[in-house]
Amino acid sequence: MARILIVDDKEENLSLLEDLLTGHGHAVVSARNGVDALSEARRNPPDLVIADILMPVMDGFTLCREWRQDLLLKSKPFVFLTATYSDPKDEEFALGLGADRFVLKPVEPEVLSGQISELLEQYQKGSRTAEAKTGLPPLVFLRQYNEALIRKLEDKLEETEKANRKLGLYREHLEELVEARTVELKKANEELLKLQNVQENLTHLIVHDMSSPLTVVIGGLDLAIAEPDLPDSVRHNLEAARESARRLGQMIAALLDVSRMEAGEMRVSLVEQDLLDLVRTAVDMFSILATRKNIRIGITGNTAACLCDAELIKRVIFNLLDNAIKFSSDSGTVALQVSKDATRAMVSVSDSGPGVPEACRDRIFEKFVQVEARDLGCLRSSGLGLAFCKMAVEAHHGRIGVENQSGETRFWFTLPVQNP
Repeated sequence: MARILIVDDKEENLSLLEDLLTGHGHAVVSARNGVDALSEARRNPPDLVIADILMPVMDGFTLCREWRQDLLLKSKPFVFLTATYSDPKDEEFALGLGADRFVLKPVEPEVLSGQISELLEQYQKGSRTAEAKTGLPPLVFLRQYNEALIRKLEDKLEETEKANRKLGLYREHLEELVEARTVELKKANEELLKLQNVQENLTHLIVHDMSSPLTVVIGGLDLAIAEPDLPDSVRHNLEAARESARRLGQMIAALLDVSRMEAGEMRVSLVEQDLLDLVRTAVDMFSILATRKNIRIGITGNTAACLCDAELIKRVIFNLLDNAIKFSSDSGTVALQVSKDATRAMVSVSDSGPGVPEACRDRIFEKFVQVEARDLGCLRSSGLGLAFCKMAVEAHHGRIGVENQSGETRFWFTLPVQNP
């Protein structure tokens, strides 16, 4: 097993050569320039050195000349391994400096390994020495050295220019592709905007056309329920119909409000309002619905005044309380809590219904994710109600969220105490 020193300033070249040599049983040390190579070799002389030509600090030609003038190293074989753009005069100059081999890349691994083994064997048997190649006269060396370096640099510049030309062609082609794709995306975006406008116009039309007859239906049910001599079963059915009609009205209002908020057309009128009062109003509104399911509603907390749009926030509380009652089992409990600190006021609504899986806790506030959310086990998804809540709270620069706690589901939102 031979100890071989490899010298190259490119990490990938060192790695490939090291893998090749170690694979053939050799021990390998490396250096990234001629100065480091000489320092390593003088500390622990290798059996053979393989060097590139163009390197920083000290190039391969200078390294070879120094190698052949060093009493400790001059008897060690020296091999150049360089790129294919080398000129034939470079080989002549390298061999004149005392190099044993001048190998052009790329080279087959087995070919290079064979040349190295042959050279090592020749030196070990004494059939080859570097004594007859102790170097060129100084002036001859300098002239040939300068010529060789100029050739190498010119060749490398030519290779660089070729690579730059290819890169320029690739860049032009890429720019053409990007431009074409940009045009396609622009057209697709225009079509999407058209469809979105059609959808918004259709939404407003449907909401408008549904609102008027629904108002008539609710009014007729109110009049019918007001009749004093109605049988209890009939009154119960009429109240259930009126409740369903009101829910439909809430859905229509949410659809319209979400559309307005997305378009930036919903105005938020901030006035000082006690959130505890809004919670009590919501509980009074839903007391009949809670009584039908034998659900107990509790309120805890103190006065929590903040600046908000009372109608919007009241509807947020209505939506959260409506969902809590809807998803609570019969004879369950719903708890509302109001709190306040120096910077924010909070309302939370907790119930004992099915929890919200962690994977659904962000998406549950998005529009129209009910089917997908249901597939994931998010049975609480309401299509638009929670989307409206999120937009209304965020329009106040507040936050909204949901969490599971000790068998309960807790929806909460916070509003800043001061005008943001």
